Amino acid sequence: MRAARTLLRAVVSQAGGPSCAGGGNAVRSTWAAVVGSSAGLDRAPPKVVHIEYDPENVDAFIAMADAIEEAFPGVVVEGNLEGDGRPGSFEVITEDGVHIHSKLKSKLHPTADAVVERIANRANLGPAAAVDDMCG
Repeated sequence: MRAARTLLRAVVSQAGGPSCAGGGNAVRSTWAAVVGSSAGLDRAPPKVVHIEYDPENVDAFIAMADAIEEAFPGVVVEGNLEGDGRPGSFEVITEDGVHIHSKLKSKLHPTADAVVERIANRANLGPAAAVDDMCG
């Protein structure tokens, strides 16, 4: 996990920082150049990560959002897009439909380190499961 954060910091630094003249494009280009040959790390970080969470877990959502946004400068984390989340839910999905974690399926709350690592490695993950499938 620390390796993924170190790699991300190196990419941002090499690109001139998150607020460099090229904006996010320089970071994304550098990311692609640095990890393009590494299995599973050939995509730029997502622009948006969606988290559906049980309203009782709002503190966990805030902590997870902070960890994701710290690890991936420029990424926006959105929560509960359609009203309150389902009871027991903590579903993390990237904008491109890659399912990062499902508490409904795994019955486990994710750690921030595991989510950040899976986001960085999302090229190896499949598309998000349908909502009905996650409840089963």
